[in-house]
Amino acid sequence: MNRMSSATALAVLVVLVPLAPALGGSWSISPNLVDPNVGEPVDWVDIWEDIWDDLQAQRQEVTPWLKAAGLPSADNAALLYYQAFVLRPKPDDATSEMINAVLRGAEPDSKIRSYLGHCRDTIRLAEMAGQMPQCTWGFRHPDGRDMSMQVLGEVRQLAFVLAVDARTLAYDGHERAALARCVAIRQLARHIGDEVLVTFLMACGVDAFAHGTMRDVLGIEPAQAEDLRWLRGQLAVVDGTPRSLAKVVYRDFELSVEQMRGDAVRLTEIRASWPPETAGMADEEIVARARELRQPFQDGVQAVLDSDMPYERQQAEIERLGAELEARCAGETLDRDLWLWASPPSQVARVHDLNTRAVAYANALKIAATIYLEHAETGQLPEALPEHMLKDPFSGRDFEYEVTADGFLLRRHVVDPARDKLWEYEFRVRD
Repeated sequence: MNRMSSATALAVLVVLVPLAPALGGSWSISPNLVDPNVGEPVDWVDIWEDIWDDLQAQRQEVTPWLKAAGLPSADNAALLYYQAFVLRPKPDDATSEMINAVLRGAEPDSKIRSYLGHCRDTIRLAEMAGQMPQCTWGFRHPDGRDMSMQVLGEVRQLAFVLAVDARTLAYDGHERAALARCVAIRQLARHIGDEVLVTFLMACGVDAFAHGTMRDVLGIEPAQAEDLRWLRGQLAVVDGTPRSLAKVVYRDFELSVEQMRGDAVRLTEIRASWPPETAGMADEEIVARARELRQPFQDGVQAVLDSDMPYERQQAEIERLGAELEARCAGETLDRDLWLWASPPSQVARVHDLNTRAVAYANALKIAATIYLEHAETGQLPEALPEHMLKDPFSGRDFEYEVTADGFLLRRHVVDPARDKLWEYEFRVRD
């Protein structure tokens, strides 16, 4: 283990001791105080060990700073998320490989713990942002797509940090804090929003990632009944993926129209490729024709998603409406050009499927929390699924429940095994 010289130690004391009472829980781990290659604190005197223990204890707490924190903007979580993106330290190649290994199930090592120490401010900002009701990222078409992809890339990395920290805390025996990190990922999914289909799709992915992380955390160490009751409450009140797919489809179309209206170069190119009799069409006439062409599909999808149809019928209707739109566009170059401005119908059907998967995973996790709680209170898993549980959104029926050698699993009810995929959610139970 590396050790400080006495002169360096004295310098650290001169800096840290006067500041510690004033800084309280707000100070972070300095790169100069931890060897990033070893990931362990320097143990030269008892006072440094106390400082390190205090830092570790603070990392295990569940958002204790929220009660006293003065949020810089009470109405926009994005300001905190953007700060979290900037403060997130970029891992080196070896650390990145270990992060990927932990996300795949490996136990965290000292390198991961050192990296997480440097991520403490990032994690704190993310959890604070998750408590805020509103999140406006500030991007829109026509420049919105490029910028949104950059932001969504940072969102993905932030979710990874929270997930690795959750697994590390679970291995260290801090189940409540680990579960709180999982809830923070779910809050991040909610905040990604539903501005356009691409953000809605990302929200579905991050929400599913939160559920998978929570499932892994619950299987690492046995959680206390008190922590499981807290988790059930959080799952009941914290939304993940936005549930307004119909509005997303409509908004995505409207933004595409706005993008079309503002792209004079592309409008000129399209006009030049059309038949001679359409060469004199004004920009607004082209936009109006695009809206007229697409509107039946938009209205049909809106009606389907707002209906009480079961999943299979909804998916079939969306695919039928998409086929009709493609048939209308098949014969005319003009119509094909206009059709390409908005998201293709196949993407709408795909997002509907992914959104339903996210709902299924969320429902399965809420059921699992109830089963874990019964095991914590009685020492045994229930023989059958408790009554009045959430349904499988694909079939509208109860999940199938099975006790396994090391836990239990929840399974979708499959109507047609030859056509439908078999989805199982396996949960490990530690005694």
